[in-house]
Amino acid sequence: MLTRGYSGSRGSLDGWSTDNRLRADFNTGDLAHTLILGAEYHRFRNDLWTGAGGAAPLNPFTGYTAQTGHTVTYSDDNHRRYYQTGLYLQDEMVWNRWHVDVSARYDRIVSQQVSDTFGTSNRRSDDHISGRASLLYALDNGLSPYLSYSQAITPAMLPGADGKPLKPTTAEQVEAGLKFQPPGSRDLYSIAIYDLTQKDVATRDPNIATATYIPAGKVHSQGVELEAHHQITPQLSTIASYTWNRLRFQDTRDGTDNNTPQLTPDQMASFWARYQFPAGISVGAGVRYIGKQWADDANTARLPSVTLMDAMMRADLGVWSPTLKGAYVQVNANNIGDREYISGCYGTGNCYWGAERSVMATVGYDF
Repeated sequence: MLTRGYSGSRGSLDGWSTDNRLRADFNTGDLAHTLILGAEYHRFRNDLWTGAGGAAPLNPFTGYTAQTGHTVTYSDDNHRRYYQTGLYLQDEMVWNRWHVDVSARYDRIVSQQVSDTFGTSNRRSDDHISGRASLLYALDNGLSPYLSYSQAITPAMLPGADGKPLKPTTAEQVEAGLKFQPPGSRDLYSIAIYDLTQKDVATRDPNIATATYIPAGKVHSQGVELEAHHQITPQLSTIASYTWNRLRFQDTRDGTDNNTPQLTPDQMASFWARYQFPAGISVGAGVRYIGKQWADDANTARLPSVTLMDAMMRADLGVWSPTLKGAYVQVNANNIGDREYISGCYGTGNCYWGAERSVMATVGYDF
């Protein structure tokens, strides 16, 4: 007999954001400055119904079941809101071949969870100050070694088991790398090594069928990124990238220290080629590789790697008619081989298929 269950959701979301800045360029002696003062605001609204239930066991050989339909055992009509206001100041400085960037930022985040089903309303607000600094030295031969340090905060629009919004996730990252742009070319090659620590990371609770999350402590990530942009001819260009990533839980509450978080592939790679025809038509094709990933935070089952192929075609209408300058039509095809694969899991009993082959047409206008 097969044990059966049901979980589902239905919702809507909308967002609105603005980012405005003032810029000043000036010199202090031999030091050139680009000073930026900015303010941004984000509003996000999400109305979501979630439910779960059960059904009678099913005999897979005869199709017999003791009852039809299903029984909803849990239901929640939830309204989520978050508002983020940010103020930042940045100074980009250049002296001879030295490039120095420093910035500071203040964020105020307000999150709210309202449940019509349970008649509850929970609200939290967080204030956060973060900074960023980077140093780069540009050599004559096109090589540019650099070092950077950055802090960040990410709102958590996720409910805990008590219905209250979780704390935002904060992060610190140190990165060192080398960029190379051959003189007189549009090519760009880079390698980066990074060390990233995220605090108050939220992860889905595998013991609850509906979308409930729990704090997972820290996630420590170390990795290497390689990227190459190559202009082979004026018409043909390619982009290739590779990422190796090692993630581990730290200071967890559920005993998963040193485990790898679910939905985090150990390796990713991609290659994309694009060709521009004279008549305003461009075509592209590429391949994506997604490495192995764990199905659960306990690391009891692992999902296999998968390779997918994509393609696109774009027509810039302004080439055909000056009155249509800026307008374009684009067609994207993803997973053109219609590969069947498991995209991810929230625990070993809650997995979902990856997106099947899809074709999407877009009409747009570039200002």
